[in-house]
Amino acid sequence: MTSFGFFQDKPGTAAQAATDYTPEQQARLREGFRPTAARYRRRVRMASGVVAVGVAGLVFGFILPGRAGGWAGGVFLLCWLIVMVWMFFPVRLVCPACSNDVERGELGPYCPTCGSRSLSAGGRWKAPRCAACGKRLRRGRYRYYKVRACTHCGLLLDERGL
Repeated sequence: MTSFGFFQDKPGTAAQAATDYTPEQQARLREGFRPTAARYRRRVRMASGVVAVGVAGLVFGFILPGRAGGWAGGVFLLCWLIVMVWMFFPVRLVCPACSNDVERGELGPYCPTCGSRSLSAGGRWKAPRCAACGKRLRRGRYRYYKVRACTHCGLLLDERGL
């Protein structure tokens, strides 16, 4: 447990695996997750744009003389503030089948990239690895893999990946 462990969600156990649902139920659950995925993608695009505007403001703040440079620096500070607020209110990726957060917390037995139940446990210095797709699931401050399936029940959530 980390020093900030009380902020970390503990995953519950999935009552059903994705294979227990009919294809129609899986499609309905995936359709229910679609607005969350769209909101997540929109937030990532907006954050990228705000960061680009902020960096441009910082550069112009150094280049432009006098008051114009001050305004450009103000643009940078405003963009920085917006990104900080967004970091404290993230879009949570919650599986519609098992209600677990698929991005935060501990990984379940299913690979979030391919959805197969072949995830090997990682160690202190070794990231978990999927035997089916070969993906190493490295996480630090950011995750270095795409989430396509729920790691707790194996339900395919998004074909493109988040």
